[in-house]
Amino acid sequence: ESTRLALEKSCAPAVQALARQMVEDLTRSAAKLQSASSSLGLKSQVNAVGGVAAQNLAQLRNLSGQEFDRMYLTKQAEAHEQAYNIHSGYAAHGETPQLRTLASEMATVIQQHRSHVHQASAKMR
Repeated sequence: ESTRLALEKSCAPAVQALARQMVEDLTRSAAKLQSASSSLGLKSQVNAVGGVAAQNLAQLRNLSGQEFDRMYLTKQAEAHEQAYNIHSGYAAHGETPQLRTLASEMATVIQQHRSHVHQASAKMR
């Protein structure tokens, strides 16, 4: 949600480029997860935005310009750190080999996003 919002509200080319790349990568990753889940007979669950993520999204909706870009990048850095830890942890210790492989692939993409978030943040300074 916040990434699609960044496509609408960001005024920084680096943030817009990052958001476009993340939408593409997340769409691809979601399709791979859906395929892997189906082949394993698992039901795919769509997570609604709630809790802290919903609060962050509400905050972002109320910001614009550079304030939006800075907050978006801050929240993306936090979210990608958490996502990386989850995916790399499952890649190392997960029970299902096919999902471990997918988690490893996703961790690599998440690490790339982390790097791009830090680069975009540096351009905002």
